[in-house]
Amino acid sequence: MDIKTRKVSDVTIVDLSGKLDINSSLSLKECLNQALMDKRKKILINLADVDFINSSGLGILVSGLKMIREEDGELRFCNLQKYVRELFEISQLTKVFAIFSTEDEALESFT
Repeated sequence: MDIKTRKVSDVTIVDLSGKLDINSSLSLKECLNQALMDKRKKILINLADVDFINSSGLGILVSGLKMIREEDGELRFCNLQKYVRELFEISQLTKVFAIFSTEDEALESFT
């Protein structure tokens, strides 16, 4: 898993690529923690280049959402590949996460 962050206005964008599993979930958690420590409370996770997520990966996304909400932050997702979108639908996370087709749509959604 490769994790890169960038900033657009007051939104931190986390670009992920590769597999989101038990081996990479700790790195993502550290990334989200760092954003919150830096007082960056608007976070967008770009999943365009994620081709695999397992239950550990889903778990870190759910715990990340909880952690961000506890800090009065906002979390959005964008650019889900077909496999990832189906996984979110099967696990009913589409009802929990704010998911957008494009990065621009997601950026516009932040308050």
